[in-house]
Amino acid sequence: MRAAGTSLDDGAQRSREHAERMRSGAPEAHAIRAALRSAEERIDVTTPRLTAIVSTQNDLARLRITTGISELYTARGFAIRTGLDRLADRDFFA
Repeated sequence: MRAAGTSLDDGAQRSREHAERMRSGAPEAHAIRAALRSAEERIDVTTPRLTAIVSTQNDLARLRITTGISELYTARGFAIRTGLDRLADRDFFA
């Protein structure tokens, strides 16, 4: 059943207009999908590298902390090498 004041021609015209909008937007949609795929590929390549950099920076920070502690105690004449090695192995590099 048709609503009052509408015709099959009106519905067909709206369908054609809708189809044309879809057709005209398709190239842009494809370009956006391609750009997203490219960005995802760059992220996939970059993520492991960034993870490695962060891990290395964490290790260097731990090493600097251990060295700083060692320097503080060694400057005062304490022999703490064994305890410091154990601390580093257990708390920093575990």
